[in-house]
Amino acid sequence: MEENFNKHLGNKLKLRRLALGLTQTKVAKAINVTFQQIQKYEKGTNGVS
Repeated sequence: MEENFNKHLGNKLKLRRLALGLTQTKVAKAINVTFQQIQKYEKGTNGVS
């Protein structure tokens, strides 16, 4: 169940990022993580804490 939640949340994050015209790199810098971490959030590989 947690995996489904992470994928759902990741998809929402990606859609919002794209709607705002932001790159993964810009979002990553804004929250002080790597762009690879943003990729993992968006894919649902890692959950947001």
